[in-house]
Amino acid sequence: MTENMSDIRIAALSEANELDMAEAGEGNAEGEPSAGGFVVNMEETPKGEHAARTDVLHVGCGVDAPAKLPPVFRGEDWREIRLDIDPGVQPDHVASITDMHVIADRAVDAVYSSHNIEHLYPHEVPLALREFHRVLKASGFAFIKVPDLREVARYVAEGKLEDPLYMSPMGPIAPLDILYGHRASLADGNAFMAHRTGFTGETLGNALINAGFEAVIVQSLPSAFSLDVLAFRTRPNEQQITRAQARMLPAPDRPAVLFTVAA
Repeated sequence: MTENMSDIRIAALSEANELDMAEAGEGNAEGEPSAGGFVVNMEETPKGEHAARTDVLHVGCGVDAPAKLPPVFRGEDWREIRLDIDPGVQPDHVASITDMHVIADRAVDAVYSSHNIEHLYPHEVPLALREFHRVLKASGFAFIKVPDLREVARYVAEGKLEDPLYMSPMGPIAPLDILYGHRASLADGNAFMAHRTGFTGETLGNALINAGFEAVIVQSLPSAFSLDVLAFRTRPNEQQITRAQARMLPAPDRPAVLFTVAA
C-alpha cells in the first residue's frame, strides 16, 4: 500500500476508441452495455456461452430500485447484494461502509457506491475505501460516484452558492446542497443526508490508490457535477482499461485520468 503521492503515477487517458465504444453499445435490446463476462477477466463471453453469475455489492443502496444500478449491473448474470446503514430501507445487510464485517474477504466481484462517501467524516474515508478493497475478489473493481467539488466551486466563486444547478427527484439542487447535504431533507430530520467531506478527481484517485487499489480511472462529468470512478483491485492491462472506460463510464467520448502505483 502506498503512503504518499510520490508513489502514485498519474496519466491522462484519451477518449475510448470507436471500436471499443461500438462493442460497448452491442449490449441489450435497449442499447445498454452488456455486463456478460465483463468482470472477472474483463473479456467478452464467447457467443453461445453464459457468463457465471457475479455479485455486485450495492453500498448505501437506499430503497430497493434496480434502476439505481448502472446498466452494466442490470444483466441477468449479475446479482445485487444491498447494504445500507438504515434498516428502514430493508437492505440485505445493515452495516456502515466503514465496517462491513458482515461481508467476507474477497466475496464480491464489484462494489457500487453512488454518492455515499461524501457523507463520511474525512478520517472515515480511508476506512471505507479499505473495506471496498477488502471485500472484492482479486479480479474485482469498485464503481464510485461522488460530487465533483472542483466543478461546484466554479459556481460558488461566481456568487451562485444558492442558485439551482439542476433539478433532481428531490427538487432543485444548489451548490450549497452539494457541499453540505440536501437542505430540505436535513430540515425534515434526515441526518443521513448530511455531507461531511468532499473530493476532486485528484484527491479521490490518490485516496483509492492509498487504500490498496492498483489502478483507478477518474472521469469528471461537468454537466452532472459528478466524478465517476473505476478502482481495480488488480491492475488491468491497457486493453482492459480502454474497454472498461468505454463500457462503464457514462461519457466514453470524454477524457479520463488514470492513477496507478508507481513501479
